[in-house]
Amino acid sequence: MKLTFGLHTVSAKSIALIVGLLFVSIVVCTVFILNHFRPILGDQRLEQNLAAANLILNPGKDIFSIRNGALYCGDRKLNGDFTGVDAVVSAFGGVSTLFQGEVRISTTVKKADGTRALGTRIAPDVAKIVLGDGKVFIGDAMVIGRPFIATYTPLKDKSGKPIGVFAVAFEKSVFNKTFEDTAMMAGLAGIVLALVGAVTGGWIFRRLFAPFK
Repeated sequence: MKLTFGLHTVSAKSIALIVGLLFVSIVVCTVFILNHFRPILGDQRLEQNLAAANLILNPGKDIFSIRNGALYCGDRKLNGDFTGVDAVVSAFGGVSTLFQGEVRISTTVKKADGTRALGTRIAPDVAKIVLGDGKVFIGDAMVIGRPFIATYTPLKDKSGKPIGVFAVAFEKSVFNKTFEDTAMMAGLAGIVLALVGAVTGGWIFRRLFAPFK
């Protein structure tokens, strides 16, 4: 009897089983890898952007200080100076902000009227970690009432006391869209691999079972 792809022959059942297992394995592995590494990839991206942004903001690694009621980086007054934050956004996109204490003194974040959100405050939960504990914050944060994925690093004076904050953030919808596009590409690649496996498996089994036609 001629070999067919109906499920009435040993070879056809074997092909169906192998293709099914191959497809399930690819789907499971794709979902696992994306879900498992999503936080890691997100954090790494933010950390790398922050490290590079720090070089743009403070290439000379000058000491931060409060003088005459303003935040300084070396001899450069940061209040109202948008050079650093604008350069960071030009390089990486998203938004960037400098805080003196909890108050925005330089930012690319815009209010509803299109003006820079100077004088607005950092989220209390972020302030507790960055200014209170002197630690870097990476994660979800509300920026002017909108959800962002952000990283905040403390700006410390020569005694090690946090006196300000440097932030780089991306709108959550944009950040997630990038990840979803990656997931879609991974899924399409999985489907292509499954189809290749099906064709290859069919050809192999036809060759193997040819003598039993």
